Amino acid sequence: MSDTETTPLVDVTPTIYGRIIDVSNFAYVSNVEVGIAAVRPDGEKVNVVVRTTDGGAFEIPVPAGPFVAARAATGIDGTAPIELDVEDGEIVPGDVVFTVAPEHGSHLRFGGFG
Repeated sequence: MSDTETTPLVDVTPTIYGRIIDVSNFAYVSNVEVGIAAVRPDGEKVNVVVRTTDGGAFEIPVPAGPFVAARAATGIDGTAPIELDVEDGEIVPGDVVFTVAPEHGSHLRFGGFG
């Protein structure tokens, strides 16, 4: 390796981490789709979809920008999408929690980090 080459010590892929919780029985929701829907400046739509684990967790790799808007959403009826922060055309990584209630869904958005 030359003096100018570097090797990352950890994976630095920007990611949205989260979990889906059913508050009617305090259980994690497994094997459902959750994803990012983003819009580029020219109107092109970009979607990244994953499935939750048995523990209701998910990790969505953040696509490279530029973007003008982005949100996270689930495949569960009644859960509201979560607007994601976009700064300088890039989606800000962070944590989200979707909650599923018998009558309506809700969510929490924690501050981004990076």
